[in-house]
Amino acid sequence: MKNGKVFSEYRMNDALSGRTGQASIGLRNRFVLREGFGLNAGFERIFTVQGPSSNDGTAISSSVDYTANPNWKGTARAEARFGANSDSYLTSFGYGLKINDDWTFLGRNIIALNTLDGTTGFQKLQERFQIGAAYRDTKHNHFDALFRYEFKYEIDKNIAPNFFRTAHIISNHTNYRASSDLVFSGRVAAKYSLESDDQLRSSSFLELISGRAIYDLNDRWDTGINASLMANSDFTTKDYGLGVELGYIMATNLRLATGFNFFGYSDDDLTANNYTQPGAYLGFSYKFDEQVFKSLAPERSRNFIDESLYLTCVPCEIPFAKTIPIDIPEVELQPVVLTADHFEYEPLANQVILPRQIHFDNDMSYINPSSAQMLDKVAKFLMDEDNYIIDLSGFTDTKSSYEYNMALSYRRSKAVRAYLIAAGVQDRKLIIDGFGEIEAEGKNIIEMSMERRVEIDLNELNDRVSFIDQVEDLQVNQRAAKIGGWEYIFKSEHNAVPLNMNLTPGSAQLTFLNRYMIERIAIAMSQYPKIEVNIALPNDERFEILQTTILAELTFHEADINRFRFTRGANTNPNTVTFAYSNSELLDMYEQRDDLKFNNNSEIPELIESLLNVLKSRDDYELIHDMSQSYVVPDRANFEVGSTIISNETQAVLSRIGSYLRNNEFVYLELRGDGSSRDRNRVSAMKDYLVNWGIDGKRVVFVNDDVETEGKSIRIKYRNADSINLLNVDFLDENGGNR
Repeated sequence: MKNGKVFSEYRMNDALSGRTGQASIGLRNRFVLREGFGLNAGFERIFTVQGPSSNDGTAISSSVDYTANPNWKGTARAEARFGANSDSYLTSFGYGLKINDDWTFLGRNIIALNTLDGTTGFQKLQERFQIGAAYRDTKHNHFDALFRYEFKYEIDKNIAPNFFRTAHIISNHTNYRASSDLVFSGRVAAKYSLESDDQLRSSSFLELISGRAIYDLNDRWDTGINASLMANSDFTTKDYGLGVELGYIMATNLRLATGFNFFGYSDDDLTANNYTQPGAYLGFSYKFDEQVFKSLAPERSRNFIDESLYLTCVPCEIPFAKTIPIDIPEVELQPVVLTADHFEYEPLANQVILPRQIHFDNDMSYINPSSAQMLDKVAKFLMDEDNYIIDLSGFTDTKSSYEYNMALSYRRSKAVRAYLIAAGVQDRKLIIDGFGEIEAEGKNIIEMSMERRVEIDLNELNDRVSFIDQVEDLQVNQRAAKIGGWEYIFKSEHNAVPLNMNLTPGSAQLTFLNRYMIERIAIAMSQYPKIEVNIALPNDERFEILQTTILAELTFHEADINRFRFTRGANTNPNTVTFAYSNSELLDMYEQRDDLKFNNNSEIPELIESLLNVLKSRDDYELIHDMSQSYVVPDRANFEVGSTIISNETQAVLSRIGSYLRNNEFVYLELRGDGSSRDRNRVSAMKDYLVNWGIDGKRVVFVNDDVETEGKSIRIKYRNADSINLLNVDFLDENGGNR
């Protein structure tokens, strides 16, 4: 093989964190069919070194390229990858046409197809089509522009059997060189997207306007500033971006840049390769022109790399090492008797237990009461310990698109950050990021609920701090395909118990879900040894059979049967068993009809078994019974000027208020605004949120004090509160956060 090459590579996905690593070995070869027309072929075998092994497999690829004509170029590529659990196929076509000295036409289409073992047809289909025109003022070299249309199409049966997404993006990029030292750039873009699954169909329209100026300080250094606005069609929702940048030309056409965005946003369809999220960044850019491609052509006459720029190794002499014998005298050690006074004693540091993660409902960044209880412990620890920084890493399941999941995971991290700040944690102690659906492999709604999370980790090891997995706040999707709404069966709270059980009419046999209800009671009662349970059975000939069967179930699940009493119930419903609990205020009780609704649903047994495995292996009870509080609460809730919508981070602030009220039942809130109808609507929205969160609406009142709020906040007073610290959260906005 004249142009063949055997290669061995190590690849990292998400290289900064090193979450997955792969080793690849293979063969590549190029066949020159004639001048300007070539065929490329490749074969590789991939092995996982670190991370999940689902991507192990074999890949075969081929491509053709035509470059003989000076006015147009074309490429085509096909690849097949065969893995352990799935196969994928990819094709791409590219075409470039030089219309004249100033104008060039560009086109490209990529199709990716994924199949899953054990299923018929494809599992996932993605298409990306792009056409555009590039303009360059070759006569004066003052102005250049790129006009582009892009179409994205996606079908993903992993999300839902009928899920699809389309997006149409139109954009214009322009650059104007005002002088030899100053360049202005601008971009106008718009996107229309449509997303649909088995239950929902939604569409959105976004537009983007951005500008940038770069000034050359000298031949190597330049500095720049960029500003942008992304909004919906009627500009009721807006995201702003503003940042500064410093660049250095490392070599011809190669630029290294570092910058900082004071605030920003993210949309993978519109922002393309520009970094628009808030925080610091570092990046490389390379400008391709005809000279670059000439240097890559087969007829190049000199090396692309100047070897004189690199250090070379030359042989060197290693000095001879001579050994010298040393005599070591023999020494006899005398035993010493150790007593208690030989040692100094210090008290053992208290062991701190913190949650490793909190969970979220499907497509939500809402912090529920169970999650809030976990975060209160983290806040208390960070307020007591000044030297630690917490990493907050957001994740999603595999539903929805990659771009949407990345944004959702980041919103979840921001919500947790906002909650902790509202509880008194300093902003500098919190680092947030979002990783989307990375590592997500959930096969059912139980496993997927565990993937929707924000992971919590210290920046350094500490022997007295232990992180444990907790499932108290697990939130199973209420709208899952083939399942639909449920009332109790997928609740994960340790104190969640049923109030009733529905029998098959006229039968004394327990169904699968009847047995599940009894097992859940046994699990809950293991944590409450002083609670007794009264079981009211139908008052007919089935009484003794049911009593014997239920006692056998309780005994099998190691319940203390001495705490269970059986009585004959009323005849109002002869096919219902009811449960009554002493000390019921300790429990979260549900009246349910799930055991009727799902009795014949073939999907349910596997899901129940999956949830029981989680509940029976949990070790988070010490976390659950710890009611730590920081006693720092926010003194206001912020809104965008003119808006009555509760933002992502303000929801988290209200969840912090709800957690404080939940643990201090005699405290009530006074919400104060400027007297406008807008502020009354804001107060109403805040009250509704807290009521849905579990707070009695009578504890939330509106006081019209004509408070000066600058149109962007509702002030909060806590009545009957002792020893609280009020926190001004004006600095907390949607774009905050360290990354």
